[in-house]
Amino acid sequence: MIEEIIPAVLGAAAYGIVFYMKEHEKELKEGEIPEDFNPKKLAATVLVGAGIGVGVAFSSQDLTYATFEQQMAMYAGTVAIVETILKTGYRKVKKFRA
Repeated sequence: MIEEIIPAVLGAAAYGIVFYMKEHEKELKEGEIPEDFNPKKLAATVLVGAGIGVGVAFSSQDLTYATFEQQMAMYAGTVAIVETILKTGYRKVKKFRA
């Protein structure tokens, strides 16, 4: 089970850090004041990754054919999709309740 969770967490962390750096760089180029690093946002992304890893572990999917790096990349992509869906849903519900 831990074999599925570790690459999912690392992939999620890599995804969170890379896209934070990308956004930070974009804000600097546009002359805006960059958003401060928010560890809570990264922790939420890592938590989504851990959840995906646990979900894969309990689904009994065999990922042994993929290398560790391939698993990290796959999980990072999955985290990006799941997190985007969750954020969009949260915003819609929040807007609906307001």
